[in-house]
Amino acid sequence: STNLYSIFIQIPSSLEIWLNSFKTGGVARKDELERLTAAIGRLQPQQRELLRRIYWNGEKQKDIAAEDGVSERAITGRMKKIYAALKKIMD
Repeated sequence: STNLYSIFIQIPSSLEIWLNSFKTGGVARKDELERLTAAIGRLQPQQRELLRRIYWNGEKQKDIAAEDGVSERAITGRMKKIYAALKKIMD
């Protein structure tokens, strides 16, 4: 299982707050939400889809990996690239 905390410490706090708000049903600040929504819109379609599956649908990385025919490590690597891209866009 992936340690999400170790990944989150590499990304802007607003991203962590926003992504976690969807997982917990909370609400992020409007300005953070707008910035992050714009940043997500600049990702590749397959990156946006992976975020949607994990954060909106609540799918587990291991299940996505099995469905996609790749290792869980591959999904973790994709998520790290997504976080890095969002960090770069939002900095």
